[in-house]
Amino acid sequence: MADPFSVAGSAVGVISLGISVCQGLLQYYASWGDDGDDIAATMRLLEGLMTSFQSLKLVVESPDFKPELVGQLKEKIMNCEDGVERLRKKLEKIKKEDPTSLQKKALSQLRRMSYPFMRSTLVKVQEIVSDLRDNVGFEMNILQLYVEDLTSNLSSAVPPVRVMTIENRFEYLIDI
Repeated sequence: MADPFSVAGSAVGVISLGISVCQGLLQYYASWGDDGDDIAATMRLLEGLMTSFQSLKLVVESPDFKPELVGQLKEKIMNCEDGVERLRKKLEKIKKEDPTSLQKKALSQLRRMSYPFMRSTLVKVQEIVSDLRDNVGFEMNILQLYVEDLTSNLSSAVPPVRVMTIENRFEYLIDI
């Protein structure tokens, strides 16, 4: 399988890259442990974005949706390419090799001490994720409209069904 960091350029590539970047950032921030509300909020934002990307991927790759809808979604997803790329760059900037156990402890202490300086990076990640969630939310709204339209078309195509209750059945038997 191709490296997800090199397959952007198509809607499916943007989605796959978005999922991979979210996973990487979640891993990184999870390594901080319970170091504050800012990190927890960032992780919630990343989890929500990743879930949205996963849902869009299912739709875009599904043969069950109209090609016109999938085409529109793909166009809108491409609007997320810049934001996903900015997140990828943030991930690359903060990603480090897996340190040894002693290095992990030292790194954890260093993170706690340097947090006020790293807060700006965290805020920037939150801003990018929020912007992406707005874009992805738009695509999800398009999908919701499609599902509602499909549901209304299905309900109008199904003939009405007569339901006979026990009471109706009893009255029918008495009339015979």
